[in-house]
Amino acid sequence: MSSLWIVGRPVSDPCFGALSDLALSAQHEGCDAAVIFVEGKGGNDLSTLNDSVERMHEALASIKNSSVKRLMVVTGFSSLTGRRWKQHQATWQSNLGVSLESVDGMGSLIAEILAKSAALGGMEVLVLRQDEHDAELLGRWIKKATSLSAAEYTALHDQTIPDLDGWVVMNHDPSGEFTGAIDALTWLQ
Repeated sequence: MSSLWIVGRPVSDPCFGALSDLALSAQHEGCDAAVIFVEGKGGNDLSTLNDSVERMHEALASIKNSSVKRLMVVTGFSSLTGRRWKQHQATWQSNLGVSLESVDGMGSLIAEILAKSAALGGMEVLVLRQDEHDAELLGRWIKKATSLSAAEYTALHDQTIPDLDGWVVMNHDPSGEFTGAIDALTWLQ
C-alpha cells in the first residue's frame, strides 16, 4: 500500500475520502508520495506569499532526505490572472507564460518554480491548478496521480509544451478561461 504525506490540509479533509487504498500521514516518514496544497488567500498581504513559499521550502527540504518519489502540488490560477495575455487571445494557454496581479500570484508562481526545480532534480512532479475546491475531483486526481507507474508519468511529458517539460501541469477550470495541455477532467476518465 502506498503512503501519502499531506501538507497544507488536515488528513480528515473530505477530498481524501476517495483514497481508501492509500495510507495518509501528516508526517513524511515512510511516505512514497506527497501532496502539498499551496492555495493562497487571494490577497496582497505579504503573509500570503510567505505561507506559500515557506510551505513549499519546508516540504521540499523534508522530501530531500526521505523516501518520497512523487510530488503533487495543488494551487490556483493566481499566477496567471493578471490578464496580460487577454490582449492576444481570450483563453490562456501554457505558451503564454505567467501574468501576475497579486502577491498571492507571486506565491503560486514561486511554488510552481520550486516544484519544477524538484522535477529537474529527478522527482516525479504533478501540479493541479484549480480555483474552486472540488473535493470529489481533487480526490480522484490525487488517487490517479499517485497510482501512475513511472512509465505512465514519463509518457505525459511533451518537450514542445513549456509546462510539460520535465513536469506535468493540469488545469481544472470549468469556465474554460485557463486551458492547459492536459485537461484534468479528460485525464481522469
